[in-house]
Amino acid sequence: MIPLRISKSRSAVTGFTTSFLQGLIVWCLTYYFIVFFLGAMQHGLLHSSAETMTTIAYSAPSGLVASIIVKRTGRFKYLIVIEWALLVAGLGFNVTMHPDSSKAILYGPRCLVSLGAGILFPMPLFAVQARQRGEDVGMATSIQVFARSLGTAFGVGLGGVIFQNEWAKLVTKDVLKQKIPENLAIPRNLAETAYEVISGFPKPVQEIYRWLYRDSLKTVWWVMMGLSLVGFLTSLTAGNDEVRGGLSGSQNF
Repeated sequence: MIPLRISKSRSAVTGFTTSFLQGLIVWCLTYYFIVFFLGAMQHGLLHSSAETMTTIAYSAPSGLVASIIVKRTGRFKYLIVIEWALLVAGLGFNVTMHPDSSKAILYGPRCLVSLGAGILFPMPLFAVQARQRGEDVGMATSIQVFARSLGTAFGVGLGGVIFQNEWAKLVTKDVLKQKIPENLAIPRNLAETAYEVISGFPKPVQEIYRWLYRDSLKTVWWVMMGLSLVGFLTSLTAGNDEVRGGLSGSQNF
């Protein structure tokens, strides 16, 4: 059903792989940024949603500029490398976030993530199409979209497993240390939506849970940073292909 010839070039393999990683990482980040502001910062739902704007505000402009550059130059490889470098840098700063962080720490690094994610949206498509035969462009494009959707599904599962496992481990530890009363222990399956319940707990317990959100999500940030580094290393293997007219018909230099 899927001819192997569509994945023979290095650029196509890079495009399919980075599309999968993009779907996984971007979905996971968008969702868990909101969880961070709801749980660790104890902000309201509307407030938390607005605070994620720095994660998406620059995506459309950066994607548009990147597409124009490809249209003018016919090259996409170094844009893919730059976008993954921005994601790695932005996610590296995520591990420094905590409930008492300044606004600069909370919002500044999100701009790097937004810029990287924006450039990343159109670039894998150019990479996938660059060296395809005319009759294979449609199929290659469909597989690229499927790879991104598949990555999103994996992002849903992977992020949830990491966060809930870390949460269960940390809550158990604090209950044993008697920092959290046993009757106020939040199970892992309710962790992502327990921020409203926690707001009714005594202040000392609320403060412990705020840091529990931070520590649980810190592991998520580390894993996403590692996957972004994989994307960066993969992008280095792309061929220095030329895109003519935004479709196939390229040369490798």
